[in-house]
Amino acid sequence: MYICESGDQIGRMRRELGVWACVIILRNNKTKEEVFLKNECGAFPLPEEMRMAEKTGSVGCSCGLTINMGNFESVRVDSWLTLPCTEETVEDVYGRCRAFVATKIEQESSKHIEKRDNA
Repeated sequence: MYICESGDQIGRMRRELGVWACVIILRNNKTKEEVFLKNECGAFPLPEEMRMAEKTGSVGCSCGLTINMGNFESVRVDSWLTLPCTEETVEDVYGRCRAFVATKIEQESSKHIEKRDNA
């Protein structure tokens, strides 16, 4: 990735990290009140060969699920991941992003579904 100022290329910036997040919001649909139950994020360091690759782009995946909790309440679970990749690794990296996001959504939503069903 290159840094530009006023159209002039002034240097190269290293891609240091892949980033992810998981956000869970409880919403009362009667009062429209929203409460963050979880707002978690993190980063994955990249191997040196990816940090300075000539044609590094990025690929990502995001997914969300809304769970009806009853009594006019719902829980929204969202997760996403973005990782740098090269043209040759796009499919593989996308698969990793998709698997990560699907696992996060499944883990977090199952907790709330179980809580709802046992109430």
